[in-house]
Amino acid sequence: MNRIARVSFPWLMTVILLILSPVTWAVTITHLTGGHGDIWTDYLTERASVFKKQTGADIEILAMGGNQAREQLAVMQAAGIPPDVTDFWGALAGDYIAMGFFEDLRPYAAKAGYQLERLYQPQVLEALTYKGALFSMPNYINPRVTYFHVDLFADAGLPNPIAMGDAWVWEAMREAAKRLTRDFNGDGNPDQFGIDTVTSMAWEQFILQAGGRMYNEILFPTQSLFNSEPVLVATEFARQLRVDDRVAGGNLANRTAAMSLTASAQIKAQLNAAGHDWDMVLHAKGPFSRASIFGVGGLQLVASGKNKEWAWKWIEFLTLDAESVRAYIKTNQRIPPLVTLQREFGHLVPDLSPNWLALVHSVGQENSSTLSVVTKNTASITSAINSNINQVWSGQTPARVALTQIHELVTALLRD
Repeated sequence: MNRIARVSFPWLMTVILLILSPVTWAVTITHLTGGHGDIWTDYLTERASVFKKQTGADIEILAMGGNQAREQLAVMQAAGIPPDVTDFWGALAGDYIAMGFFEDLRPYAAKAGYQLERLYQPQVLEALTYKGALFSMPNYINPRVTYFHVDLFADAGLPNPIAMGDAWVWEAMREAAKRLTRDFNGDGNPDQFGIDTVTSMAWEQFILQAGGRMYNEILFPTQSLFNSEPVLVATEFARQLRVDDRVAGGNLANRTAAMSLTASAQIKAQLNAAGHDWDMVLHAKGPFSRASIFGVGGLQLVASGKNKEWAWKWIEFLTLDAESVRAYIKTNQRIPPLVTLQREFGHLVPDLSPNWLALVHSVGQENSSTLSVVTKNTASITSAINSNINQVWSGQTPARVALTQIHELVTALLRD
């Protein structure tokens, strides 16, 4: 009896130690990452090392291009060896969202005690929600604001848009753009433009600022709204700037454009390197609001993965752990969606402009939104929009006529 007890005691201690250890068996989480670049991969590798020290779990990082990662997810899914975590943005995830590839993260967050509506701006959660399910935990936002050359405004005798406050509206921007469009050599062609572009994303932002949307839903829309009054108002405003006023052209980075409505936050490196006197401001207020378009990225928990609870812990560590978020800001220099850490952005990222908080505030403007994700007849819809709207931008077709044609074509394609 004594001999058996002596043999059993080490075995019992081993069992107790296993129970008390961070991971009771070898756990490996596979994180499929695509299209984010080396800085993001390096960040994941560093965080994986910290996560392993804290939990004992290993993180296997599979890094590749965006479209390649999307294809890889389908291949791994079909082979029965799906990854546990992905980090696709909405357009890259595409129809995988509707196909149920990703878990609803709301129950996981609620179980962990998080109140998401207190942690994130509602526009961010809206962008990552499909049929009530949060398919992605946000980890960055990339909003659009109006970048402008401070000295060009001053040289033209124009008030600084920031100082204008509530008076910074569409008509004020239009008048400023006219005065900032200059022909220095007298050849009849502008050498400096007021705004770099007013089409594409700028046009879509005008629609938001007029209180409209192009479609009835952000994700997988079923109805066209191109024939609505706000879309017409926004299109006519863009047409006036481009065709009537001829204020669109040039490039913000080389000072041949005084303003940009579509530049991403990463343009600061070019502006600083050139020594420009620049700043940023919320977009000029349209008939409805100062809405902007913002990019948003996040992490998904793959529904068919084998380690869901551990996959959630990894997602939670990257997106909700304050030190992980700060490390992300420092290395990737993107704005955190966590409202409690957004004001730290200015301290963690160097060489921002004085009014950098405009980046944060832009997301919270009424009707701010991400770009729509259309996965049905996408190429045909894009072609229908561009072929008709380009005739407006060239001055060949009235806005109402072109929008009616777009609406009819897109409606048919969405029903097809």
